Amino acid sequence: MADSAQASGGAAAGDGDTAGSVYAQLIGEQVTEERQIKASLEQRGITVITTSAALVSLLFGLAAVVTANKHFVLPALGRVLLVLALLCFLAAAVQGIRTNWILSYEVAVDDLKRLASPQWWDRPSSPAERRAAEVRIAILESARAANDQKAALLQQAMVCEVAAVFFVAAAVAVILASA
Repeated sequence: MADSAQASGGAAAGDGDTAGSVYAQLIGEQVTEERQIKASLEQRGITVITTSAALVSLLFGLAAVVTANKHFVLPALGRVLLVLALLCFLAAAVQGIRTNWILSYEVAVDDLKRLASPQWWDRPSSPAERRAAEVRIAILESARAANDQKAALLQQAMVCEVAAVFFVAAAVAVILASA
């Protein structure tokens, strides 16, 4: 049977000399990479939460120092800038938290169950390798879509954090100019 498969230009099932085995490896690598991207995005989201919290703490420290002087009056513009900074830090933290929400990473469970049935289980490996690759591709598509959502949330969080830092810096400049 192997001779007839090779004579027709194909390879015997399971001999590993087909292009499919190369493609299967590539697809598997992409799925692994997408899982690593997911972990990286979630870790960065946690970092945004941590830095926003630390910077808000510094913001409250600044407010405590400024209000300790009974003769100092916080300029209205400084107050507005500090409130805007606080709101941006809050938005950054919320978006950072959202990057860690559990999103649906579709796994074709019904397809996997069907492949485990006796009628499919004992078939030659070549069609099985192709079907396994199709399932991995579906998993990859789902993971990429979910990771794209996480990446967008992370970008929004970082933009909010940068805006908050800008507002704090502007508020400090206003406070120093009025002192």
